[in-house]
Amino acid sequence: MQRYPEARRAERFVSCSGRIVLECRCGEVVVLLGLRADWYSEGNMLFDCSGCGENLTLANSVYEEAGV
Repeated sequence: MQRYPEARRAERFVSCSGRIVLECRCGEVVVLLGLRADWYSEGNMLFDCSGCGENLTLANSVYEEAGV
């Protein structure tokens, strides 16, 4: 097992302004990093479910948390 110095491990983490969890009817979840306003400002309105391929929107959100 290779060990990494503390500085290299810290590179794996990114702070974000929030988190939104979208849930599909098939049971899969999609986690978006950022706030709802961030996604609206970027124009990203459709997100693909990795389980069934259905298009999800922010209306499919089941959980939101700011300041993660």
